[in-house]
Amino acid sequence: PSLGERIWRWRRETPEETQIRAKRYRALYYRMLELFGFAGMLNILTDYALCHFSGNDAAALANLIGSEAEDFLTWLKNLEKYLPPEEPVPEEKLKSPA
Repeated sequence: PSLGERIWRWRRETPEETQIRAKRYRALYYRMLELFGFAGMLNILTDYALCHFSGNDAAALANLIGSEAEDFLTWLKNLEKYLPPEEPVPEEKLKSPA
């Protein structure tokens, strides 16, 4: 059993809830990939750090963003293989009513 199952043993997820959760995770993953894969994201994150923080905090955040952004994006892309599989659409739903 997973950690969640051990903690919330009394709560079982229905197959429909599992499918909804899997779709939500996939959508969030692709949204993060889109945001962090955007060519200007490095500049946006650095500007945010410099505008909202000061002194050593701003310098440390800007350094962290500059040194780790590419590795983070690579790690994020590699997570795709661990996503729950997409549920195939049944053929009945693909056929249009005559």
